[in-house]
Amino acid sequence: MPFMDASLHLPEWVTWLRLPLMVLSVATGDHEGRPSPETLGAIKVHTLLRTDRNGWIDLITDGAQFWVEVEWR
Repeated sequence: MPFMDASLHLPEWVTWLRLPLMVLSVATGDHEGRPSPETLGAIKVHTLLRTDRNGWIDLITDGAQFWVEVEWR
């Protein structure tokens, strides 16, 4: 994997990775305002699962494909 410059802004970093899915761990009723609007804006083009909205999230792989199971849809 190429060296990743820690100074990259989140949108550039997310674009560089080309992820098929984003998973955010967020407490239900988070009072700190997380995730931030900037984070949500940076990942808006990706499929997003959040623990506060989907409950537990299981990612399963056989090394070639992956499957996702969630508690709530």
